[in-house]
Amino acid sequence: MLRVATVDSFQGEEAKIVIVSLVRSNKEKKVGFLRTTNRINVLLSRAQHGIYLISNTDTYSNVPMWTQVLRMLQATDFVGKAFGLCCPRDVDTEMQAFEPIDFEKLSPEGRCQLPCDQRLTECGHRCQANCHSENLHRIFECPQPCQRLHSPCNHSCQKQTCGKDCGPCMIRQNNIRLPCTYSKDDVLCHQTLNLSRIDCSVPVQKQLPDCNHIIEVPCSRDMASSPFSCPTACRIDLACGHRCPGTCGQCYRKDANDQPVVKHASCTKVCSRRLGTCNHICRRVCHNGAEYGFCFSACEVRCSHSRCTLRCHQSCAPCIERCTQWRTVKLILYVARDLYSH
Repeated sequence: MLRVATVDSFQGEEAKIVIVSLVRSNKEKKVGFLRTTNRINVLLSRAQHGIYLISNTDTYSNVPMWTQVLRMLQATDFVGKAFGLCCPRDVDTEMQAFEPIDFEKLSPEGRCQLPCDQRLTECGHRCQANCHSENLHRIFECPQPCQRLHSPCNHSCQKQTCGKDCGPCMIRQNNIRLPCTYSKDDVLCHQTLNLSRIDCSVPVQKQLPDCNHIIEVPCSRDMASSPFSCPTACRIDLACGHRCPGTCGQCYRKDANDQPVVKHASCTKVCSRRLGTCNHICRRVCHNGAEYGFCFSACEVRCSHSRCTLRCHQSCAPCIERCTQWRTVKLILYVARDLYSH
């Protein structure tokens, strides 16, 4: 609806109303490119119904063609210092814009400053805004409290302003009897229109269809239609002798073809078996019968003169003192080393 262009780019085009800014305003009366007659001719011949020229008449008075145009306008009293504004609805209201800021003061919504005298189509309340166009009137939100009732409950709308959509009824109700015979509190009114869609949170005992375990779940949980992982602990002993750490739902699953698949979880307990080369207990996570590896516990070899500070799997330095106890320990170590090497 609005086209902004230079004079040269508007050649060959027309508009019903044309508003022209002649740009130049100076004491030297320098007009610039609008001195040429062909540009003046193009500028003045684009309007079909009316044209407004915003300019300084003193600046353009030294150009012959502009002097002739100004003389014709002044003869019909069409030269002034203000831009006349007219409200389409309140036509008797006179408004004169002398400065650009006057448009915002006198006609903020494209109309006048008088209050709008029409009612809103949605609610029937009187419009609280100043005079505005029909397009703005249709989208204006009424600030008054909403007086409408919800259907079919007839509860009052809880929205603070009339212009907003009421939406569903948000009144909270208690002791609502559900189809499962249990009652529920704090239910929104619009949810009571379809009780079957309200979830019941009462804990009940239900049997799983695949493993037949009895577990406690919310009443609204459908065990047959919705996928559910059974939380019951798996009672199978693994090959290592420890109990499986997984749950029934984790170990017993179904593949893409709905066929049962059994896959137990890995053992997470400490091995706790005695090592083959010493009296220490294996502190690693259960390795299901694999080799123990080296023992990293502190060496227990000692005598009355000293004690070994190495790890159990490392070779000890012999005691050079006369020590019957060391000879016995040394013999045991040699035998253990030979067994471990084999």
